[in-house]
Amino acid sequence: MRTSALVIAAFLALAVPSFPHEAAAQPAGDQAEAFAAAQKLFDAKDFAGALPKFQALAQETKSPNARLYVARSLRELGRIAEAYDEMSATVKDASARAETEKKYEKTRDAAAAELALLQGRVGHLTIAVADAPAGTRVTLNGIEMSADRLASPITVVPGPQTVEITGEGIETIRKSVDVNGGETKTLPVAVRAAGKAGGDEPAEPQPKPKGEPETTGGELRIVGIVATSLGVGAFGAFAATAVLSDQRFSTLEDECGGARCTNPKYADVVDEGKTFELVANVTVVVGAVLVAAGVPMIIWGGPSEVEPSASAMLTPVPGGGAVSVFGRF
Repeated sequence: MRTSALVIAAFLALAVPSFPHEAAAQPAGDQAEAFAAAQKLFDAKDFAGALPKFQALAQETKSPNARLYVARSLRELGRIAEAYDEMSATVKDASARAETEKKYEKTRDAAAAELALLQGRVGHLTIAVADAPAGTRVTLNGIEMSADRLASPITVVPGPQTVEITGEGIETIRKSVDVNGGETKTLPVAVRAAGKAGGDEPAEPQPKPKGEPETTGGELRIVGIVATSLGVGAFGAFAATAVLSDQRFSTLEDECGGARCTNPKYADVVDEGKTFELVANVTVVVGAVLVAAGVPMIIWGGPSEVEPSASAMLTPVPGGGAVSVFGRF
């Protein structure tokens, strides 16, 4: 049973040659003419002209084919980080559609291959902000990041990344971190209350109103975010190896008529398929364990109340889970 496409659709939320046009199923209906016109611009290397047309088609039709060409146009224009995110979304969309519409299988496979080739040309940065009050503003290289963007690794062009955190009642924080191609980094940031204005000395801590409990903690949440980010990265590695394993299985299916291949000339294909499947199985289990451990830390790892003159320790116990992996070689 072919399982990789099903699991990719579920876990890849996670590349630079142009594939032939036949790699993507053509859109049907009134949009076909518009798609052909946009593709003509793309073939003429007018990527700036083709991009808005493909973007409009993707918005209107929700077609993975149009989105594939949005990603390709962004790539050819040198907007590599945006191209990676669009290509990743194309893999997810095409995988889901291919479950009921076989024509999108080629779109899925082409997008997965190109996504793999883009992997080394981008990096990923997780900005883990602990204890941030409402209204806190986080920017990356001058661009404000929404809460949704901060919830997962952000795709970046390799090089120095500048993060700034501002907000009412907190100290302004500026940090810089280098991210290499193919690398995923986490930048933990602890927000602090602003000191007294007009002085260089740190402000003395103000006593809390009587009866108001003190709080402690927050570090565990950062650990949870790091673990979850690594888990998501493992799912991305699983997706790539699962596609490669699926391709080897398709070769055996096509050339052996669905029966078990006994011809020695297919031994290398079988061995490669087993290797890719083993790597895929290991990475999906590792990813599931990391996410299962990280999510409870994020939920329960925030500040906790401390009674006066007493110490407290928060020890979360993540719930267990089970992952079933089936082989086919």
